[in-house]
This record gives sequence, C-alpha cells and structure tokens, in this order.
Amino acid sequence: MRQTPIILALLATVASNAYCAVAVQQAADRSVTIVTPVYTAAIDAKGNLAELSVKGAKSITHQFGDPGKPPVAAPSINVIGQMVAVRSGDARVEWTFGEDTVGILTEGYNFECTLDASVKSVIAPGGAGGPPGKYFGGALAVILANDLTVANTKGAMHVHERRYLPNAYTSGGSRPGDRLELEVRLGAPASAAQFLGTIAVAAVGSNFAELLEGGNLGGGFPHFPKGVPVVFTSAQENLGNQPFELEYRLSVMDHYVAAREVASQRQAMAIEARGQKQATWSLPPLEPGFYYLAISAWQGQTKLSETRQTFTVDLPRYARPLTRPADWDAFWARQEARLAGTPPNARVVEIGTPSLAGKAYEVTLDMPGGRTLFGCLLVPSQPKGPAGFGSLVADRLRADIVAKARDGSLKLPAGVQLHDRAAGRCQLYALGECRRQQPARMRPVVSPGY
Repeated sequence: MRQTPIILALLATVASNAYCAVAVQQAADRSVTIVTPVYTAAIDAKGNLAELSVKGAKSITHQFGDPGKPPVAAPSINVIGQMVAVRSGDARVEWTFGEDTVGILTEGYNFECTLDASVKSVIAPGGAGGPPGKYFGGALAVILANDLTVANTKGAMHVHERRYLPNAYTSGGSRPGDRLELEVRLGAPASAAQFLGTIAVAAVGSNFAELLEGGNLGGGFPHFPKGVPVVFTSAQENLGNQPFELEYRLSVMDHYVAAREVASQRQAMAIEARGQKQATWSLPPLEPGFYYLAISAWQGQTKLSETRQTFTVDLPRYARPLTRPADWDAFWARQEARLAGTPPNARVVEIGTPSLAGKAYEVTLDMPGGRTLFGCLLVPSQPKGPAGFGSLVADRLRADIVAKARDGSLKLPAGVQLHDRAAGRCQLYALGECRRQQPARMRPVVSPGY
C-alpha cells in the first residue's frame, strides 16, 4: 500500500509527458496553433486548416465549408484539450491532434482538403506510387517533399489532381455532408518502391488510319499493319532521392480470357534519383488479331508495378474462326424453355450518387435452378444518344466501369451487366436506346464460355 502513491505519481507523469508532447494554443482572435515533435498545424480565425507541415514539409490545407462556396462567416472555434472543434450551424469539423496523428470528424458539409504543390507522390492501393494525377481512388498515403508520408489509418482518401477528399464520397458509400471519421498518421518514411511512378506505355509506328479505313474503330487501340514489327516504349519515373535497380518484364498475350503468351522479353536498368528511364521493346511481326501486353517492374522476385495495353494487328483482315458448337441452337432452345418457366421477378433498386448524366440501379433477376443474376443498369438522363457518366460512381459497379465513368470516357446509351454468381460468368446485355423499362432477359450474342 505504501507504493501506491509512487505508482500513481509515475502514471500521472507519463500521462502528463504524453499530453505535453502536443501543444495546442488559442490566440485572442480565436486562431489556433498546434506543435508536436512531428508536425505543426494552424487553424485560422475562419476555422480553416491553414497549415499542416510535417518536419518542415507542407502537406494539406482545408477550407471550412463547401468548396466553391463563400467561406462560412464567423464559425465557433473551441479548444478542448487536444481537440479543436469548428462549428457553424449544422456544419462541423473536429480535429484531434496526437503526437503523430490527426483525427478528423466531419459532418454537415462537403469535407475536402488540398494537397500542397510540393507533395510529389501518391501511394495507391497495391503500393504503387506516382505523382498526383487525374485520379487515385482509395489512396493510401501521399509523399511529401522531405520523403515523409501522410498515411490514412482510418478511412481511405481519394486524390483528384490536388484535391484530397474521402473515398466514401466517390465510391458511393457516403454522400457529402454525412458524418465521417478519418485519421491520418504523419511522419513515417516512404519505402523506395513507393517513389516509382506509373509505367507509361506508348506504341511506336502504329497505323490507326489503316484501322479506320478497314471500317472497324477497334476501340482506339494502337494498330500495327501486317508484316510490321511491333514496337512499344515504356518509361517510368523515380521520384526518390536514391537510384533504383529494376528488371522490366514484357509479356504479350493473344486473348483476355483463354490467354496464351506469344512473346516475352526482359530488360535490366537503373533509374537515377529523381530521374526517368525509357525502354524500347521490339517484337517480330505478329499474326492478325487482338493482343494485350503487360510491362511490369520487378525488384528480385517482387513485382512493384505493372501497366497493360491492348493493341491490334492487321485488324481489317482479321477473321477469327467461329467457335459455334454444333448444338448451339438446340442448347439455347432448351435454355429459353427453362427461362419461360421461371418468372424473372425483376428487382431494380437505385444505387450510388445520381448525377446530371443519369442514374445507376442494382438489378436482380430470378433464374432457373434457384440462381440469381445480379448486375448494374446505367440509365442516361436523355432517352436517346450516348451519355457520359462523368461523376456517376457506385460501389457495386465493376472497377473498370467505375474508372471510365469517373473520367467521362464511358459513353453508352444504356446497358445491363448480369453476373451469375454460381456459374462465375459475366455477360453484358446491350439495351440500345433507353426506353426506361424493366430490362428483359436476353439471349447473349456469343457463347458464354468464350
């Protein structure tokens, strides 16, 4: 019992030292400064996060209130221990400052931060890095000018150019103004692999004009005429302060699904600190058809990054042998008879965040054998013509459709993509011009096994 006061005193000392590691001071004009051994921060009299610097390197700033709207007039700013609470009406943000962390609770407005111009890289899912670009969904961290990081430890963030906002807004998981809790950890050093930019791939000498003359747009893929070597270049940037020894591997496949490798090459090279290296890949002429190549960067047995590129060869004269089975019509006659005996019981539920371009719906249909088809229906706001689903994103859409929808390159009248979970197959059913009706179950135009 005599040791109890000593133990309590020691615990109080430890707690006091931890608390004192974070100094939060409010001035007469209501502005607040925060100093820790890892970072400094400042909240101005308007409730904005005017500075957040990690050992001298600037990271993010934040304007209290909805971006693009006039600043909120005279919000209340209260300091409670290590928390700074900013409120105006229903809009509020609470910053909780730890020694190397910042907790964020936001509600009532579109929370968004801005990356400082000196932020040089974004760490995307999978550990790949690259300079802030058009989109980095679910970014894990950003790398500052001094090679230290601001990492998301609670709630992923989305990077668009220099905008830094909750990933829940863009995935359809939350709407702007919903209550969100986030946390970032500051000051951890970035690993060498995270300084590598995206591998940029470009075709050399491809002839897209011949593809147009052949009457097939080919989706804008690079096109190589018959008998011409297939040549690509790849380039990657090292944003770090140390040189990087890498081995690049190229693989060319002849099919997306039943893929067969038709060519492979390797090149070893060193990328200088804050430098960029380009490699040239030359392949002999290939047979007419569709191909895709993958160029990846390796360190030892670890793949650090990869980029894929679809291309075509002599497409105007491409004639792939049909794989239509002899019992094709009989097979579909049986399937259609089974479908006729199963009421579809269509369920259409709106998902995601509506946009001016249109809406997204989850579609489920009952199928024979107790199976259920699941898919997404994209409905444009205009009844005819192509629609660009620029800001229309939903967490149920496939990742490739989400990426195209975000940058506006997804343009289609309407379509339903149905996935049979039991069979593990995915089909795309085009509806043509949207007539705002429940989707019918359709017979696909290709073999499901293709």
